[in-house]
Amino acid sequence: MNTLLMMSAALLAFPADAPLTPVSARTFHVAPDRSAALEWRREGTAASPLDYVVRGYRGEEEAKGKAEARGGVVRVERAFPQGYHEVEFPATAQRFGVISLPKVEGRPDPFFAMDAAMSWLVGDDATRDELIAFARSTGLAMIRERVTWGAIQPAADRWDWEAGRRFEKLRQSYRKAGIPVLEMGHDAPAWAGLVAKYPRDLVATADAWRAVSRRWSATWGGVELWNEPEISFGGDMPGDQYSAYGKAVAYGLRRASTRAPVVGGVMAHFEPSFLAACAGSGLLDRVDAFSFHDYGPALAFEDVNARFREWLRDSGRGDMPLWVTECGWPWKKGPERPPVDQDLASAAQVVMKAVESRACGVERHFAFVYPYYEENANNFSMMDGRATPLRGMAAYGQAIRALKGLRYLGDLKHDDARVARARVFGDGARAVAVVYSTASDDDLRRPIDLGVAPRRVEAADGRAVTTRDGRFPLVDGLAYAWFDRAAIARKLDAKTRAMGLNPGRDVPKANTSPIVLRYRFDPAVAAHGPTGYRLKAGATSLPAVVDVVNLGDSAEALDVSLAVDPGARPDPASRRIEVGPRSVAEASWTVDLSGSFAGFAPARLRVEARGPGGVRDRLAFAILGEPTLEQALASLPRRERLPIEDRARWADNIGPGGTMTMEAGPAGWKLDVKHAPGTDRWAYPYFRLPDPVDLSEARGLILRARCKASADVRVFLWEGDSGVGYINVPSLIPADGEWHVARVDFDDLAASGANAADPNGKLDRKDVRRIGLGLNSREEANTLEVSDLFVAW
Repeated sequence: MNTLLMMSAALLAFPADAPLTPVSARTFHVAPDRSAALEWRREGTAASPLDYVVRGYRGEEEAKGKAEARGGVVRVERAFPQGYHEVEFPATAQRFGVISLPKVEGRPDPFFAMDAAMSWLVGDDATRDELIAFARSTGLAMIRERVTWGAIQPAADRWDWEAGRRFEKLRQSYRKAGIPVLEMGHDAPAWAGLVAKYPRDLVATADAWRAVSRRWSATWGGVELWNEPEISFGGDMPGDQYSAYGKAVAYGLRRASTRAPVVGGVMAHFEPSFLAACAGSGLLDRVDAFSFHDYGPALAFEDVNARFREWLRDSGRGDMPLWVTECGWPWKKGPERPPVDQDLASAAQVVMKAVESRACGVERHFAFVYPYYEENANNFSMMDGRATPLRGMAAYGQAIRALKGLRYLGDLKHDDARVARARVFGDGARAVAVVYSTASDDDLRRPIDLGVAPRRVEAADGRAVTTRDGRFPLVDGLAYAWFDRAAIARKLDAKTRAMGLNPGRDVPKANTSPIVLRYRFDPAVAAHGPTGYRLKAGATSLPAVVDVVNLGDSAEALDVSLAVDPGARPDPASRRIEVGPRSVAEASWTVDLSGSFAGFAPARLRVEARGPGGVRDRLAFAILGEPTLEQALASLPRRERLPIEDRARWADNIGPGGTMTMEAGPAGWKLDVKHAPGTDRWAYPYFRLPDPVDLSEARGLILRARCKASADVRVFLWEGDSGVGYINVPSLIPADGEWHVARVDFDDLAASGANAADPNGKLDRKDVRRIGLGLNSREEANTLEVSDLFVAW
């Protein structure tokens, strides 16, 4: 066990006494080197002084003392040098964080923001107000919140602006502190009708958000349209359904003259098919910015950002601002505060991802998450269970202080292989390099040499770092080095990939059309999923029924046309539609799709509504079908069947509380699972690849499978024994008890956030020697069968 791990364990090992609670969380942000008073309430009456220890960012002991105890209040009064500190009380086995940095005055840098979700996560007004004050002094420019539409509007004709959670009071508290809110909600009330989780009545949706804006827009800095719509939060619906909802909300907000930016996307992953439907359905024409979330390692962030920026460019909106509205790195669920090693790791990732985000031209960055919050086996908090700061909060505050008002200039050229990033930010006279490494503590014992001497260096939390002959230790794996701009002019590389991801300023004004097209799918003919609509077995034609929704106050006459690729042009392709004010009309066609899916390529349908002034709205959606296994294999230049009937190649892998049995033989492979109530119902047995099978150049897998009950069927690719796994996000097949043929494209796999982080953020196919095949079941018992599994080149 290394020294840091031993210290982490020791800090959790004291015998517990009556616990302490901070009197005022905001007072735990102090000015450096000035006397500050910290107070706690204690259960019962503290009659005698309490011993305390002050520890630094690395957990090292800095000082000891006795806290004054009087009238049920424990008080520590002392000065703290710049940086992060913990006040530890051995008698109560508690630690409390203290940030010692200058408090931010004046207008904050608009880039630095935070997801707080206090509407849901913090119940009492006093703690909310303390956290808001702490956020203001740290320099947070905007805070992301949650609203439950069904709570504030429980009936079409009734509003409850507080709704038990005091939604309105919280927003007014933010306004009083001068912090705008990024509003976000992802629910719909039953009275609006439901299409999966989205509202059916889009006229009522636009009206509702118009009313919300009139009430709350003075508190807003932006409005996000739903949350992570490509996963279960969006009911596993395709992007066209999300786009219809988003366009309706955007119209309602525009009608209320909302000044805050309307932000679409809110993506958990880069899902190409979902995004194609969003772009093709005109969502990008109606919003001011596009957002996504990231929970991967910092060094992979540039790749994630690049995929979204390149998609925007391909979609004709290359300069649209990108917002990152959730970006975190967890520690393990359990204690009120994490062990030191986990806290340090979380802080480094949280902050360096913000640095990468700024370098890549992201407009606003929201670290996740401000108050105490546990999710599954993780805790993402930047404040502890008593509302005092963790190291991640301190390090984020230091990043705000160091980079406020500075723009990305490029990367500092250097020869130190241990340095993974040296991003430089500056203005006309000054420059600061953010130096980052993932090397071990042992590797970083030798000082860093950037080839040019900095004027000063500060560590991740802002404490001073001693330099010698221009060299300095990188003890946190992260440091800030200040230079005169002219001194590094020749060592600055301004032609980086990150610089190329910075957008221009040519952002078209958002469209305010009242017309919204929405596909009215028939679940008897096609099943929906994030990638499109899958035709049921035996169906060869599709009833393409489109709702033409007019959100406006005037009737419209429209020519609504349908195009199919590939496929025959519908006859007639265009319909003349009259739609009244605040009404819905219908355009319908029957599309012949026989023989369309031999290569797994979907049929893509595009609908366009034109009026006297031009295009009023667009709609795009994909229809998925299945070839037979023989058809799927026939077009491959090379394939190899994997010996899934060899039981010796399989190994168990199932969540706690679950049991599994496997059968393998001439008919293929069969998995039966049973899970105890309330457990995480996953099972992904390992299959060991034959030695000659090399996936380096392979395109993917083709399989024939069926799943008995509701589940998401997925494949894992594991990079050696590293614990890094890549997985398909949407289910491979419908879990309907029928046989299906599916293709897994390796390029579409995403890193599994539930497993080890990938240092380079890319699937290294050459390292894959085993795959996982299984399911996340929605039922306590389930069965998955696979008759054939092929590698496809």
